[in-house]
Amino acid sequence: MDQSTNPSKESQQKAKAWLLAFLLALSACAGGNTTSSGASSTTEAERSSTSEATLTLAATGGFADAQIEHLMDSVAMLSAGGLRIEHADGWDVTGTLQDVEGEIIEAVASGEVDLGWVGTRTMAAMGVTDFDALTAPMLIDSYSLERAVLDSDIPARMLPALEQLGVSGLAIMGGPLRGPSGVDAPFLGPESYSGATFHSFRSQIGEATLTALGATHTDVVPDERDTGLSDGSIQGFEGSMAFFAGKPAFAPHVTLNVAFWPGIGVLVASPETMARLDDQQSEWLRAAIAETSAHAVELAGDDQDAVQQICDLGGAVYLASTSEVAAVREALQRVYDQLNADTNTAAFIAQINELKKSIEKEDLVVPEGCADGEIAEESDPRLPAGAYRTAELTRDDAAAAFRARGVDVDEEFVDVINSEIGDTFTVSIIFEAGRFIQSLSQEGGPNEVGSSGTYTILDDDTMEIFETCCGTTLVDFTVDGRTLDIHVGFEDRQVQDVCAADPLECLSIALFESGPFVREE
Repeated sequence: MDQSTNPSKESQQKAKAWLLAFLLALSACAGGNTTSSGASSTTEAERSSTSEATLTLAATGGFADAQIEHLMDSVAMLSAGGLRIEHADGWDVTGTLQDVEGEIIEAVASGEVDLGWVGTRTMAAMGVTDFDALTAPMLIDSYSLERAVLDSDIPARMLPALEQLGVSGLAIMGGPLRGPSGVDAPFLGPESYSGATFHSFRSQIGEATLTALGATHTDVVPDERDTGLSDGSIQGFEGSMAFFAGKPAFAPHVTLNVAFWPGIGVLVASPETMARLDDQQSEWLRAAIAETSAHAVELAGDDQDAVQQICDLGGAVYLASTSEVAAVREALQRVYDQLNADTNTAAFIAQINELKKSIEKEDLVVPEGCADGEIAEESDPRLPAGAYRTAELTRDDAAAAFRARGVDVDEEFVDVINSEIGDTFTVSIIFEAGRFIQSLSQEGGPNEVGSSGTYTILDDDTMEIFETCCGTTLVDFTVDGRTLDIHVGFEDRQVQDVCAADPLECLSIALFESGPFVREE
């Protein structure tokens, strides 16, 4: 399930640099190449005397991708390929399985997969409340405090509780701080939550938090969340700054100084797998885990860079006032009353609060021109704001949109159309205040969000669109009353090249050109 930390490429490059520095440090150690856990850095020649092994890891797509990649690289480099971790087939999904993390735990316990990486927020629903303090609302509200918690004895005291689920807890891994963002307005004081439908991922504490603030909690899968944000049935959601930077068109009003909780993960293993590894393999694995854990928070990305990106893409960022933050904390006391009823959780909360006293909280800076929605543009009259929708179309219509441009529609493209869209469909695009959301309804079903981003009108018949997935494209358009026609700004020969190289991108272009679109009243 999409947890969406979405770290920048820069942070992933830093991760590679950290890993290289770590391995160089191993080779420089006097008295042998060892990590703090005693693992040796292994050469190819040394590895030949050790049996090879490959472990499978189940994780939900979008959650901790950079950390998991770092772990895989680290164990492969430490072992010179003697031990590898690969993604387990069928688990790297987004937007489809609501209880996927519980299913991952079950798969690890049964030995179906070797390793699993899940959010600690899900543990209470499985009967393990030892991790609740990590997601107590607004308790861990800075990266300095998160690091201090993870460097303390708290993780070692929490992990044994996982044995009751039939898995071995290997590490608690840091993640990005997560806060609120709104579709039409920011979430600041408790009154802004009252009556709103607000999305957070499945979590008993998440639901209790939003209920205490007066919101209606929903934990629908990400595809349905995005549809709800675009059609107005969901008014806000929680996520990391990097996540919001990747979805500026959905909920562009981001609050910087309210951190609900960090997106902390836990790495678990099948006891059978751990028993199967020999001593050398176990040392490699634990050394790679320790190295990844040491940098897990930084691997989640740079929040200040993400804030700038939110602004650059047309979003707005806000600071809740001191009184609004205090009022939110006061409203959340009922959640703490419930959490503190468990003596174990109460002790962890007290310990974290004690650590907090010596931590200097870092604050995000509001970029100039981005506060209080000032960055948001008025809709350009050359493209009136609104929801534009096609008539009901068929697969043949999608192919015909390209044939009309003189583009060859080959068998591979037809196969993509047949596999990706239903017999009939409608395409909708919402243009408003510099942002757009494209969605697809198949065979009379609900709208499914396809792409989103920003748009800039360059002249009377040309606009530049920026899709968060794919970058910038020039688009020609004509408006005649309520009717809109769109023509993606490639030469026909270039479109043919795109279709030959990537039929899925070819289909995306076809959907943009499948109009005419008619603006709804």
